Amino acid sequence: MRALLDRFLPVDLRRRIAQWRHAPAWLRASRAKNETSIVLDKHVLDELSATFEEPPPYGYDPEAVRRRGDIRARELMDLHGGSIRPDDRRSLELGCYDGMVSACLTERGFVAWTTDLSAKGFDPRLGPAGVKRVVTDGEALPFPDGYFDLVFSYDVLEHLRDPEQVLREAARVLRPGGLIYFASGPLYPSPYGLHALRATPVPYCQFLFSEEVMREVEVNGPGPFPWVNGWSIRDYRRLWKRLEDVLVLVRSREGLIWEFCDVIAKYPGCFREGIGGHTGFNLEDLTTPSVKVLFRRR
Repeated sequence: MRALLDRFLPVDLRRRIAQWRHAPAWLRASRAKNETSIVLDKHVLDELSATFEEPPPYGYDPEAVRRRGDIRARELMDLHGGSIRPDDRRSLELGCYDGMVSACLTERGFVAWTTDLSAKGFDPRLGPAGVKRVVTDGEALPFPDGYFDLVFSYDVLEHLRDPEQVLREAARVLRPGGLIYFASGPLYPSPYGLHALRATPVPYCQFLFSEEVMREVEVNGPGPFPWVNGWSIRDYRRLWKRLEDVLVLVRSREGLIWEFCDVIAKYPGCFREGIGGHTGFNLEDLTTPSVKVLFRRR
């Protein structure tokens, strides 16, 4: 039944249903607004870890990277009815890491640039594919105004210290009428928003446990957690409004995850404050793990 609802009901309606079903738990948490946020003991983390399944691996082997790049390249080709001009396809990928999306775009006729803060993740196949690689910060791009037809990014928004500046830079280097596409997640307040999945499968660990406990998990895990900016879906919606002077919002598609609302219901007092002092999240923030947003340059 849940699968049918997820398949056929619009996301806004599914969100309302989830909020209605779990309103009592959230009301209890709201009544505790002026109380000190509680955190759980380390032994509870060990107990909860045994109740949640490990996620499937993301996949960084050459075949997985190539497959993911091809899927995303096909998604980009379908943006907005294929409105990218066929004879003038310059693309820029921000925060590319391996850059294989851009490599797959070159096979579809694009002249592709990739950028990242470091070259260590660049896939060796980028060179033979003709992808131009640039190590740079997205807040100050070394490209002329109006140079690209498409600027895009995957899984980067939540790691930006200044998302507005990066998007304004993306708009600057985009031609009028060109497209910007950002697909990102998990957002910080959502179940796996701490990006700690490789170390623990417990959802909402950024709210349930102290910074000290999670630092211990990080130290004993496979590697450091990626830094995240703490933004919620409502923060991004406000950003879309601030960008209206340079960008037209074509569409914004938000994910919805309600599988772990029982965790909120069981520990409502934990959800007053997250790691790093992030506060003010509501049930909508907690159940929106991702966003895919498409803009057109004015």
